[in-house]
Amino acid sequence: MCTHNFKQVNDVKVCVRCGLTIPQGGRPFFDKNIVAYYQRRKGDRRYG
Repeated sequence: MCTHNFKQVNDVKVCVRCGLTIPQGGRPFFDKNIVAYYQRRKGDRRYG
């Protein structure tokens, strides 16, 4: 289970650990592209 680290982006909440995306008044979904972007930006060892 993820411990969810949510970031607010406009009116959407995004967990940067698992990619759970919760739009306001909408249905939650998973977006793995956000997780990959955040890990690259953070300087994860897997991305050089």
